[in-house]
Amino acid sequence: MSNDEPCSHHDKKLKNRHFVIAGLVILVIIGITCLSVWLGLHPEKPRFEIPDATIHNLTLNSSPDLLSSVFQITIKSRNPNARLAFYYDNLNVFATYRDQQISLYTSIPPTYQGHEESNIWSPLLMGINVPISPWNVYALAQDQAGGTIPLVIRIMGEFRWRLVSTAIKSRATHLHVSCPAYIPCSRSGIQGGTSIKVPLLVDCEVS
Repeated sequence: MSNDEPCSHHDKKLKNRHFVIAGLVILVIIGITCLSVWLGLHPEKPRFEIPDATIHNLTLNSSPDLLSSVFQITIKSRNPNARLAFYYDNLNVFATYRDQQISLYTSIPPTYQGHEESNIWSPLLMGINVPISPWNVYALAQDQAGGTIPLVIRIMGEFRWRLVSTAIKSRATHLHVSCPAYIPCSRSGIQGGTSIKVPLLVDCEVS
């Protein structure tokens, strides 16, 4: 056995160690770069509001207790970021009354939103003869007597952001939006054929 073999084995181990160290340094640099970009961008969530709604029908039929509702809402979405664009995917809008869904899902087409831009959608929400839970029937009668029905407009879907003028994109993030909507209503409700437009001007909670 020659004396060169131990040296060759030692050199190989040293070279492998150098590769490992170099790989760790590269990973640390990439991590620091990504963190710096993230901290520098300070991405903010999209902002939503509902300026108004047009109520076409909102009536409760007894025996059995069935609620029918048809209304069109105006949804305004704004991207507050100066260097990020948004992509909205699989957005669905629906209405709830005291945590009970009262309308079908209405889809919003996939939408691109540039930096510091706003988009406006006007989905039509509809639920015909929706069975109302017994505990909500009494609450609805009280709300009608008080002249206001508290609804919540919910938006569910996904969004992604992209750094402007680059190919850097984020993964899809779940989007949950809740918008309180207090609808003025009489004891008889709002009958079909009598549409009213009501200003709401409510800001929505985004999570």
